[in-house]
Amino acid sequence: MVIITGTDDFRILQQFGLFGVEFSYFCSEPVVHEVTPEHPVLNGTNSQFSLSDFVYPIDVTDPDFVTLVDVLGYKEDDSPVSCWTATREETDPASLRNFPVVGYKPIGSGKVVYLGMEYYQDQAEPAQILINTIRWSSAKPVQGSRQNTNRVAKRSEEVLHAGSGADHAVLFDLKIYPNPYYEKATLDIELKNATALEVEMTDENGRITAILLPQKSLSAGFYRMELPNVSSGVYFVRCKTEDKTSVRKVVKTAAR
Repeated sequence: MVIITGTDDFRILQQFGLFGVEFSYFCSEPVVHEVTPEHPVLNGTNSQFSLSDFVYPIDVTDPDFVTLVDVLGYKEDDSPVSCWTATREETDPASLRNFPVVGYKPIGSGKVVYLGMEYYQDQAEPAQILINTIRWSSAKPVQGSRQNTNRVAKRSEEVLHAGSGADHAVLFDLKIYPNPYYEKATLDIELKNATALEVEMTDENGRITAILLPQKSLSAGFYRMELPNVSSGVYFVRCKTEDKTSVRKVVKTAAR
């Protein structure tokens, strides 16, 4: 299960490539158009609940995407109107399009879920939907399913950006060599700006194997460190600053 929430920058979604997205926008006074209350993600919510805070509708172009909650907000000719304008009596509802703020896409034996909402204490539904989504992701398969429940979850290489997606400033470069490696490997990090940096190494199951660098404030420049001589297998080196987290996969071999 991959859960995406809390962004109005569709370029980030496009970078992940998990489902087709044309664009997205910020909506401050949403008008809920349709809800699918029988879905597990919406358990415990009202049949037509109000999203009184902020939502991030998206224009999904993926035919496999299943919409659970959508809102009004754009005209059929693609000229944008504010969510507030969409509630006015002089606005013809027939001229508006519907855009999902909650939905998902099945991918193989898993799924990716989009929750285009923000979470506040005075609004129960978004928090309940997030809790339901996490429960849905951990639910056991139905009896008779051929899914292997004993399979250990594996991590994959990922690059995560906080902020404005594709245009986000490059904060640091990192390289691991050799990869695969036999006894030792070198990690080179070049910081573009002064920042607090933390580096750790985990196995495929997310368990920390080594702390290469406890969180430390560093100035801009070039830094080099060695990866430990661990057991053979697949590992991930996680480099985290205040604004960005990058993860690189590295393979440790048993022999040259």
